[in-house]
Amino acid sequence: MTALIRMRLAGFLQTGRAAAPLLAALVVLSILYGGGQAQAGEAYGVSAAILFAVLAWQTKILLDVEPDVQRRLGRVAVGAARESAAGIVAALVAGLPVILVALVLPWLVGGVTTPGEGDPPSPRASRSASGPTCCCSCPRSPSAPCPAARCRRRRPGAWRSSSAAWWRRSCWA
Repeated sequence: MTALIRMRLAGFLQTGRAAAPLLAALVVLSILYGGGQAQAGEAYGVSAAILFAVLAWQTKILLDVEPDVQRRLGRVAVGAARESAAGIVAALVAGLPVILVALVLPWLVGGVTTPGEGDPPSPRASRSASGPTCCCSCPRSPSAPCPAARCRRRRPGAWRSSSAAWWRRSCWA
């Protein structure tokens, strides 16, 4: 199976078909991060969504690089499951450089910023700093009931009485 993976990767790299997806990833990332700075989580989330299509295209090219007869011979020689697994592993190995470029390039071009003192805190951080919260994000003491009508802290056990109220189980923060 290792030889089949090496053969697919060699054919992918030697024919020059690896250049198109890598160039597309660089162009997309440059356009994405050329407009200004963003928080790391937001920036990487958007780039992951965009790079999904580039990596899918790269996988399609990698799996179609060998001729049909050679693909059938490989399937007969190692079996259908191992040949498919070799293709998936080869696609993963070929996708790692694109992923590494996508992780490093935003920092090189200055498209990602870290949170500073002037930035507003995230909602999660502000909730945890103000003490325990309930499902409606109101501050509460452990002994006081929640003022929200949908919360089970107001009516303990009420969510068990109705089959339509199954969503109340997630009211505890």
